[in-house]
Amino acid sequence: MPEVQDILEQYGEGYRQSHRLSMVQHKAMNAILNCRTAKLGGHMDHCPECGYQRPSYNSCRNRHCPKCQTLSKERWIDAQKGDLLNADYFHVVFTVPQELNLWIYRNQKDCYNLLFRCVAETIQELSADKKYLGATTGHTAVLHTWGQNLSFHPHIHCIVPAGGLTQLSKWLPSRKKFFLPVKVLSRKFRGKFLALLKQQFPSIELSVLNECYHKEWVVYCKPSFKDVAFVVEYLGRYTNRVAISNNRILKLEDGQVSFKWRDYRDGSRWR
Repeated sequence: MPEVQDILEQYGEGYRQSHRLSMVQHKAMNAILNCRTAKLGGHMDHCPECGYQRPSYNSCRNRHCPKCQTLSKERWIDAQKGDLLNADYFHVVFTVPQELNLWIYRNQKDCYNLLFRCVAETIQELSADKKYLGATTGHTAVLHTWGQNLSFHPHIHCIVPAGGLTQLSKWLPSRKKFFLPVKVLSRKFRGKFLALLKQQFPSIELSVLNECYHKEWVVYCKPSFKDVAFVVEYLGRYTNRVAISNNRILKLEDGQVSFKWRDYRDGSRWR
């Protein structure tokens, strides 16, 4: 089966010449092209039990390389284990409407910072409200900027403990079936993000803001995890996921790439 590296070797240079890429994108392409090749040098793998040795090429360790995420994932998981509470957890996802995609793409660094800020403030403010929880909670947030079909789709995954600390530093559990009402989360997040977007970018078209304000933004919350170890593994998969793994690529032929993807709007069916 072809790999991302094979595609870049055949068509990467032509793509660079016909598209305007950022330095980060150029760096990622170079890293993937050179990964586990002589260009990055090599080392000897040694078995301490039998003494067997074999030469191996070095990995690029780029965040976007589909070959280099396993070790990074395991290290990240080990580092997070000490921060997890002995509690249930919810998986909450915040998305923005597609009408904002072009603006976010043109101002990625600033807009991603706004996304993280608005998600954090939304969770903290609603958790502190006695109508919903009445406690201070925390969360771990991970940004993804792509969908399964490789379209630009910025969204944030959060793992949130099912409860928080009261002002007396006592643990207060949330309701078991849901963390916070998703419509309340969605509307609070929508209001915060649009207000800060307008404040930071006064030149943004009012028609775009008005259209987004009158739409229901998609925020969803999956049922809580009861196994803390599974929470770590689950979050590890999200933090170290690349846009497309090599095992999803089916065919490279006549300049066309065929790959499979999950359609989450249709019961997670493979397309």
